[in-house]
Amino acid sequence: MEKPTFEYRHTSVGDPYGVEPRINEPAADLAAIRGVIRRQWRVAVLGALLAAMVAALFVWTATPWYSSNARILLDQDRNKLLSDITAEKSSVAVEEYIATQIAVIRSNVVARRVARDLNLKYDPDLGYLVTGGAPQPEPNRPALRSAELSSIPVDQAVLHALARTISVYQVESSLVVEIAASSPDPQLARSLAEAYGRAYLDDQLTARYDATSRAGSWLESRINELRQQSLEANAEVERFRTEHDLITTDGRLVSDQQLGGLSQQLMTAKLAATQASAKVLELEEAVNRGDVNSIIGSVGTSSALPEAAPIKVLRNEYLQVLGRAKEVAERGGAENAQAVALKGETQRLSQAIVAEAKRVLSGYQSEYRVAQSAVDSIQAAVRVAKGQFQSDSSTLVTLRNLEQRAQSYSALYQEYLTRYQEALQQQTLPLTTGRLVSQPELSLLPDFPKTKVIMALAIVLGFAAGGAIGVAREISDKTLRTASDVEKLNVPFLGYVESPHTTRRHKRRAVSKINVGSSETPENANRWSAAIKAIRIALEIRQGGGGKVIGITTLLPSHSKSALALALAEHEVISGKRVLLIDGDTEERNLARDLAIRSDISISNVASGQVPLDQALYRTSSGLLFLPNFSVVDAVNLADAAGLINQLRDLCDMIIIDLPPAAPISEARLIAPSVDGIVCTSAWGKASSALLATLVRSSPAFERKLLGVVLTDVDGKKLRYFDPAAPDTAARAQIL
Repeated sequence: MEKPTFEYRHTSVGDPYGVEPRINEPAADLAAIRGVIRRQWRVAVLGALLAAMVAALFVWTATPWYSSNARILLDQDRNKLLSDITAEKSSVAVEEYIATQIAVIRSNVVARRVARDLNLKYDPDLGYLVTGGAPQPEPNRPALRSAELSSIPVDQAVLHALARTISVYQVESSLVVEIAASSPDPQLARSLAEAYGRAYLDDQLTARYDATSRAGSWLESRINELRQQSLEANAEVERFRTEHDLITTDGRLVSDQQLGGLSQQLMTAKLAATQASAKVLELEEAVNRGDVNSIIGSVGTSSALPEAAPIKVLRNEYLQVLGRAKEVAERGGAENAQAVALKGETQRLSQAIVAEAKRVLSGYQSEYRVAQSAVDSIQAAVRVAKGQFQSDSSTLVTLRNLEQRAQSYSALYQEYLTRYQEALQQQTLPLTTGRLVSQPELSLLPDFPKTKVIMALAIVLGFAAGGAIGVAREISDKTLRTASDVEKLNVPFLGYVESPHTTRRHKRRAVSKINVGSSETPENANRWSAAIKAIRIALEIRQGGGGKVIGITTLLPSHSKSALALALAEHEVISGKRVLLIDGDTEERNLARDLAIRSDISISNVASGQVPLDQALYRTSSGLLFLPNFSVVDAVNLADAAGLINQLRDLCDMIIIDLPPAAPISEARLIAPSVDGIVCTSAWGKASSALLATLVRSSPAFERKLLGVVLTDVDGKKLRYFDPAAPDTAARAQIL
């Protein structure tokens, strides 16, 4: 993955240094993604093929299941009719009502009805339901009540199997509920769907009958109790009224009515006494002053006195005489004899009026005393009536409580009697809130397995699983496959070499041509020409043309390492150089086997002088010198091996040592100071980059002498998927 790069641009605002960082996020590496797809598409396709094979096997071996559906309409109009008849209250929320009915259909009671009606059995070998015999015919199929169903033994395996084979759901947002039954037998699936619809309707009827029967029995006993309690309460009211002499008329006590009448009489008597007192006071004041005009105004106009009363007669005469006296005085003067006579008559009449007023006042006073006496007597009667009423009122509270208790018992009795009549009506009402609107049909095509769906899903999932495995392989692959894998460890890359795809026997057959002195160009040299050229260039760059000793090692044991050493030696021999090939890998001995040379002489024999160097060397028909059994560990000390290498430098133009696999502790690292350059090979996709990094990091001398890495046994067809620039390079290193 690329690291984000930072780019700085100048700005004049907000940054005192005039530089503002701008982060450039790396774009997606489309080439790498395409490479992953090209490398791992076979894994994804293989996963899809395997999944398709498994799915096909499943479809071929799976037992086909058939389904049949029945639909029930939860009729709201019928539900309203039933509510009007039976006074039942329906569910307010339609969703809750439908969910409740679905739960009822899936209940154990309905399943027991179906198991009984179809005589179902569970076959443990087959794993599904079968019929244990012919079901009961419709006319002979009694609708059992819930208690009766519970007493009938039913295999629990049958009930569990029914729960698995039945699906109940609401059809979209309608009031229709669909019952779907599944079975390997299409006829049984149809029978199950039909039986479930019929059992649900029967369960509604029996449930209603059970509920109303229980309610009716309870109501009947309760009605008898309420009737007795109502009678006892009414009898207690009458008994209490008789014991306390509480006589009522029009719903009121007699004492209450008497108190009301006396109160009205008292108000009337007080009004009369007040009026009489006012007349007495007014007339008495006028009489005491002797004011004839006030007496005439108070008594003369009173409606209580008749017109023939003496005082009214005197008043009339007085007014007439007074009027004539006034007229005479106006005509003849006040000193006129007639005027004087009339004046005397006026005085006489005045005295008579005053005397008559006193007599009338005496009558008024008598009336006042009578009125006041009536008020006093009525007040005394009111006080007596109040005492009686208060006594009756305290007792009346208890009477009212007894009457209310009797009324409540009577009301409850009437209400329960009404409900009892409704319960009797519901028991005989053959009406349900649902009805079948779709009869189940016999299915001819299985619903399971869905071949196309299963195959398509298996292919998709298999392809996805294969792709996931391929991505996991890519993520977990830390081996050396491309030049960038080598170069990112700061190690030079020397080239790719494709795998020869030949056996060791073929390689030996090819090498035997060299031993017999064939004049043809050695095949081994041509196979490694590009890698050999890169090695020679690296040696020239590293040693400045003075390098003569080259060590060939590998990260993991591989025959390609020895093949590269032999090819490099043959290439140099062809170019006219004296070349010594040393077999330093005494464990594998690949060169000795390829050249068909066997020798028991070791380096310790040569270093100690026991065997001359000429006897230890072998020469092939092509002129290549070969020294087998060169093991640094077998030497007396490292100086002997280093001295022998320095001694051999004078005999040859180039020395090529086939070293054992390299490791932080190995002969390759031990001999590194004595060679001019080291070439490391790695089988393509075998050795991890961590192994090369550890080797380079742990040995500075090895790192200084390391000329580069050659990737061998490369699959040329796959290489271009890892390194798009590799085909041209690989073509030069290709085995011809």
